[in-house]
Amino acid sequence: MLRGFLEHPTHHEALNFGNLKHAEGFGRVVVPRFIAKPEFSRRNPGRYLQMAKSYRNSFWRNGYLKRIGLLSAVNLARVTRHKLHNVWS
Repeated sequence: MLRGFLEHPTHHEALNFGNLKHAEGFGRVVVPRFIAKPEFSRRNPGRYLQMAKSYRNSFWRNGYLKRIGLLSAVNLARVTRHKLHNVWS
């Protein structure tokens, strides 16, 4: 059940859990960040570099991708790449 939540979250789960903050560090060096909340607009192509950086810094990448509508596309690409690798190997 937990594995399914982490690997294949619903949009509702990604929104609710992704809006939670997690703090890294201790004392005065604590840096709170959202678990999986994009901090950009997908409608602005000039922000794609910020989107990639935000994705890399996300604590829950599958939740992040679900929120921006790319989880299905990424999973399809992973499966296709794996299947093609098996065909050509």
